[in-house]
Amino acid sequence: MNAARIATFCVIAIAVTIGVSSAQDEGLWWDWSTIDGNWGGFRQTLTDRGLVFSGTTVVDLQGNVSGGERRAFAPADASLVAADADLQKLAGLNGLLLHSEFIANAGEDLLPRASATFCRLRPLSRSRDII
Repeated sequence: MNAARIATFCVIAIAVTIGVSSAQDEGLWWDWSTIDGNWGGFRQTLTDRGLVFSGTTVVDLQGNVSGGERRAFAPADASLVAADADLQKLAGLNGLLLHSEFIANAGEDLLPRASATFCRLRPLSRSRDII
C-alpha cells in the first residue's frame, strides 16, 4: 500500500474516531449534518470562532471484465481536506476569509505498471467583500 493511500486512510480514521465517545449523544450517524459528526461539540465551537473544516473523498473503480489483452481491476481515489478561517470572527477584519486545501490523489490504470500518487497543498487564498 502506498504512502498517499495510507495517509488518506489515517485522516479518515482520525476524523471518524475523534467524537466517538460522545457520538451516542448526537443520535444516529445518518441524522448528523456531517458524516463525521460534531466531534463532541468541538466542531461547533471552532465554527463559532471562525474555523470551518471540510473534506471529501472520491473513489473510482475501473474494470475490464470481458476482453482485451487481460481482465483487470484498478482503483483510484482523490481526497481533499479544506480549512476556512473567517478573519472577521478571529481578528476583527471585516469580510476577509482565508481558504486552504490539502489534496491527495492515488490510483492505478488498467495498463500494467501505470500508477500515480501525489499530494499537494494548494496555495492559501483569500476573499474580501467589496460591497
